[in-house]
Amino acid sequence: MSAAGGPSRTGGKAEPVKPQRPAISKPDIAAPLWYAALPSLLIWSTFCLTGVASAGPAGPARALPLTWSEITAAAVFGNDDRKDLPAQKLEALSSKIGVLSVGKSNFCTAFCVAPDTIATASHCLHGTAEQAGPDLSEVTFNVGGESLRQRSSSLAGAARAGFGRTIRAGTRALRTRPPIAAERDWAIARLSSPVCTAGGLPLSSLTREEIEDRATRNEIYQVGMHRDVSATRLLIGAPCAMARGFPQADEKTIAADFANPRAILFHTCDTGVGSSGGPMLYDGPSGPEVVGINVGTYVISPPAASPSSVTHADAKPASEAIANTAVLVERFRRAAGDFASAASKIRADGP
Repeated sequence: MSAAGGPSRTGGKAEPVKPQRPAISKPDIAAPLWYAALPSLLIWSTFCLTGVASAGPAGPARALPLTWSEITAAAVFGNDDRKDLPAQKLEALSSKIGVLSVGKSNFCTAFCVAPDTIATASHCLHGTAEQAGPDLSEVTFNVGGESLRQRSSSLAGAARAGFGRTIRAGTRALRTRPPIAAERDWAIARLSSPVCTAGGLPLSSLTREEIEDRATRNEIYQVGMHRDVSATRLLIGAPCAMARGFPQADEKTIAADFANPRAILFHTCDTGVGSSGGPMLYDGPSGPEVVGINVGTYVISPPAASPSSVTHADAKPASEAIANTAVLVERFRRAAGDFASAASKIRADGP
């Protein structure tokens, strides 16, 4: 590629040049997308529920048939390293990590933080500032069993009364354009039934620096549902390399694109459609603990496409995936604890 970023030329003819991947060390052994500033943004691989109507506020957010045009099937860095959970991990996690569904369609990952409380990405429930989310009265959390359908619960709340008291979120209108508010893309939701019979995943007290240090030792991994592989089983992406800057987007660029990049983990675990809301995990002294929530993929698009790189008049310039993103656990740990405690008190007090 030339210094200006255009295609290389041989004999006067333009030859397409394969985009260079971020120079992150990722062993050969995961993410919705965001685009940044003018050339970049964050995109979510979340909603793939064709034909499902979405309820949301009138105004800028338009109703979804839950198929987003700005979504790719997967964000894979190098080899696709997504695998089925090993037997030991499956036993430890299959009753604590599940999926959000509308009808028979699974569209996001979520995980238990208490018997009747789950955590996920805010955009899975509320959509974004530009796209309305699903009808919350039709959303269920499914967990356990070979097809993630052993136990099922609707969200606590009702269409008429609303879900304001049963869902706590970092935002209900996620900003996906710079400054991207990815650090607010978390939600804690109460369930109508305590289907998390094995309890919740503990939320880690590790700092960002400590998490990144463990990533250098290949100790961070991501678990979620990936529709492009299977919508009915959990996959693991590991290990998750992390960085704060990349060849295509250094720390200064990222600081301009994101509202609070210090509250985000930029990682290269391979992810796919439906992995939003899945936990980033570390095996602590007592077992797996949550260090973040996987939410989106940071993508940069070239400002313009050269004629030689476009095959159709209406084709869009190719985008380059920089990294996947996760909300740091410290952003939602206290809210999850407070919310779960309130739910326990409600159960103890009874009707």
